[in-house]
Amino acid sequence: MDSCAQPHHHLLGVSVGTNRQILQHLDDISLQALLLTIGGIGGSVITAYFTYIAFFKNEK
Repeated sequence: MDSCAQPHHHLLGVSVGTNRQILQHLDDISLQALLLTIGGIGGSVITAYFTYIAFFKNEK
């Protein structure tokens, strides 16, 4: 099944790599991806902290 999917991935890579609009805005796209990643990790850490406080801190 992977051998069938590879040509599609290759074509997608070529179409993205030759798209000037995407390449011109790569820095904006990268910054947005970084901010989303930091926000996602930060939200997970905060949620884990409050979950620990609410359910596990009093068990000691």
